[in-house]
Formats: sequence, structure tokens, C-alpha cells
Amino acid sequence: VISENGQGVKKARVILMDPNGKKVKGGKTNKKGEFVLKKLEPGSYTLQAIHKKLGTGTAAITVKDKNLQVKITVPSKPAPQQTAGSREKQFDQNPGSKYFKYWSPYRRSLSIEGNPQTFYGDPFYEATYNKDKRIKTVTEYDSARNPLHTWNLKWTRSGSRSEYYVEFHSRGPIARLDPRLYSHQLSEVRPGWKARFTSRRDGRPKEVKVEDNIGVQYYTYKFTYAPQLDSNLVMEVIESSYFRSDSTFEGRHLVFMEEGEWLRMIQYYNRKNSSIYTLEYIHDPNMEETVEIRLDSTGREIDRKIIPFMQPDQFAYTLEWTGREVVIHEIEDVSVEQEGVSAAMEKPVEQYTSLELLAPVYRDEILDENPPKPFGTFVVGKRNVMQFGSTGFGMEMQWINHFSKQALKNLKTIGFFGVARSDISSILFFLPDYYQLEYKYGIGIFTLGYGLTMGFSLTPLINLMDLDLIPTPTKIGLVGNAVLAKGVLEDIDYTYWATIGVSITFLTR
Repeated sequence: VISENGQGVKKARVILMDPNGKKVKGGKTNKKGEFVLKKLEPGSYTLQAIHKKLGTGTAAITVKDKNLQVKITVPSKPAPQQTAGSREKQFDQNPGSKYFKYWSPYRRSLSIEGNPQTFYGDPFYEATYNKDKRIKTVTEYDSARNPLHTWNLKWTRSGSRSEYYVEFHSRGPIARLDPRLYSHQLSEVRPGWKARFTSRRDGRPKEVKVEDNIGVQYYTYKFTYAPQLDSNLVMEVIESSYFRSDSTFEGRHLVFMEEGEWLRMIQYYNRKNSSIYTLEYIHDPNMEETVEIRLDSTGREIDRKIIPFMQPDQFAYTLEWTGREVVIHEIEDVSVEQEGVSAAMEKPVEQYTSLELLAPVYRDEILDENPPKPFGTFVVGKRNVMQFGSTGFGMEMQWINHFSKQALKNLKTIGFFGVARSDISSILFFLPDYYQLEYKYGIGIFTLGYGLTMGFSLTPLINLMDLDLIPTPTKIGLVGNAVLAKGVLEDIDYTYWATIGVSITFLTR
């Protein structure tokens, strides 16, 4: 065992572990940093050297039928020092728990078993097991032994599949679970919050819903996976799309993985599906370095820097290899285009209630005999029951109230409409990404008669949930509506009106 300056490290503890992370043999180094482990069975092992001051070094070895000499370099970075009056944080070990250096939630796999002292100064994982000896919980601790978050697993009776949720113990970004799959655009988590996962058959996430400690949902991530195969290259493209609590599409990014292991590129897009920036990666195993290149929305290079070598992670979400071929599990419906990968982002069905204060801006002369007065109304609806492209179809019930002193012209009725809504935000290039402009049109019936409706909505002028004023997704917006109605007034063939006003909408799905 040597340090980074080439000197032997004495009194280093040496641990030999099998591929499952179980300790096989152990020992300590002498004054020269040497150690001997005898009578080893042929096979593959992980050799770990631990020194209280210098840190930890690891080497993978294969034992055959001859003597084997191995050098382990222990990082010269000192372990955390105790200052006067300070004490190392005590860690109470659970007798029923096991401790590991690596954890792959996608493969439900733990590796390199040890104890908290074994991983001194490094992050580690604590695992508990159910009565069937399957993983029940896995808690990640940072280098200071503070719990960060816990995976809670629930298995099928056969043990062939499992689902899980993650409970967070500290505030920070959800991107700490996986910086490639998640974006800092929608990422905040707090103590007590949970991320509920829906997994594919291969264990990788399909959807993640983030909620607070009382069950109020804040945002959602959806993932799709697609291969790009040719004679020389195997590339997998992972698309991560993110939505706010009211299902507003917030953005997406594409992750390009060569052979399912080497990260080659990440492309980021805003809610209008316009490119924001791109990160490209060039890996040099010989130099043991990675070059990160940042490109702007036009593809112009704006930054280039050398970062620590991004070694492929054997526990990552890779394609599965069986000798000569690649096994691709349940590839989602993702279309590959010249400019990237575009997934059909289905919006969930939503139920909503909207309270509106409207002012008539144009009315039929029959209704306009009286000075127009603002009136309050309500709308109860369901959207995205069916979808075609960016247009969602749903249903809407609306209360109509045009006051008149003449009873026959006092229009109070309820309308039931089939309504289509199209997102036309991209038409207004100057509109900030935060806002959504929708055009709606539909046909329906009133208590008496029938009619056509069309209008618009601009939201959110104010998002009360973002201001932490209310736990339910609630938005204040601007609305406009025009109606042509037939048979709603006695002895009058048809009438029409147009209104504009403000709305406060509660998402009740």
C-alpha cells in the first residue's frame, strides 16, 4: 500500500471482499506498507486499504494459480481532522442492518459490504431486510454520517419485481439522486417530502411524482428510453420531461449514452421546446480526464473545461449485454428526428373548478338594453380526456348570468360544452416561458337552447402555490370568452355576448 507520493503506508487495514461485497480475508500493513494474504481461492475480488489519516484506496484483482503482487494507492487527502473540543459524530448501528459502499436503486443491488468505520470519511448506505430477506429500506448517509434520504421498497409476493418511494431527510435538489435524469429547473425537496417511483420491467424509472409530507403533489418527471443502433455505434437516448403540479410542461432534456455507459451529450429544452444549451463530453481513458464542452442554443461553443474522468458506472442504468447482442427492454414510443428526440408528452386528465369575475365587453342589442354590469360565475370542467398533438379535448359546465330588469331578458342559465384547448404560447415570441396562453373552442347546450363558444386563457398571472400561500395548485389568470346562443331567450331566435375578466382556478384532480 503506497501513498500518492509513492511512499509505503504502514498500519493500513486491508480487506479482501468477494464480488458480493462479503469480507474474505483481512490484515494490516507493516512499516514498508506490505501485507500478505495466503491461501486464496481463484476468482475475482475487491481489495480495499483503509488508513485513518490518508483515506481509502481500492483495487480490483483476479487471482489465478500463481502468486499475485498488487499495489494500492491510498489518496493523500487527509481524513476529516478533529479540532480541540470537537468529537466524531457517534453512529448508532442497528443490529439488523448491513452497510455498503454502493447502491443501485435501478438494479436493486448493493455492493462492497462493510461497517460505518470501514467507510470513514466517505458516503455509505444502510440496508434493512424484510422477513423474506429482501431489501426493505436503504438509507444514504453523507461523509459526516448525516442521513440524506431513504429508499422504501415493496416487493411482489414472488419477489420478481418491486416498487419504491424515496423519503428525504434534508433539504436540497432531487438531482442528488441522479444528476443525469433530473434537472435543477424543478428539483427542490425538503425533509419529509417523498418521491414516488413507477418503474419499467428492467427497474429503471418511468415516472416520478414528488409530494410533500401531507401528500400535496409539487412536480412530476417522466422518462422515455430509445435506442439508436448502427454497425459501429450503440447509443441510448433517455428523455426526461418535467411538469408542474398542474401538469404544465416545464421543460425536458435528452441524455445520450454511448453503449449505455459513456455519457456523450445532454441537450436541454425549455417549455416551448426550444433549445437552451447543450453539454458535450469527450472521454480520454489514457489521460484519465474528461473534457466538458458547453454550447449555446445556436450550437456555438461558449465554454470548454477539463473535469474529473467520468468512469462508466457498473451500477448505472445501462443496456443489458448478453454476449454479442443488446437486450432492449420495453422501449417507449419515442420518435427520432434530425434535431433530436421528441416524445409525445401526454398530459394527464385534470378536473378543475374556476371562479371568474367577468365584465361584458360586447353584447347583442337585446341584452344591451341595460347598462352592462360585471357578474360572477363559476366553471367546473375536465380537460385532456382525449388528446391530438398539442390539443386536448374535455368537458365544461358554466353558469351564465346576464342581469336584466325585464324578466324575459334576464338571461340566467347553465351551459354544458365539449371544449378543445390548444396551447398557442409559441405564437407570442415575447411571452416568458412561465406563462401559458391557450385558445379554446367548443359546442354545447344550455338549459334552453344550444350554442357555440370560443375564448382564451392566460395563466398564471399569480401562482398561489409557488408563493406558499396555499397547498392546492391554484392560479390567478386572465380569461376571455365569446358565445353565440340560440333559443336561450323566449321569443328570441339567437343572441351573443363577449366577456373578459379574471379567474382563480383550483386543480381538483
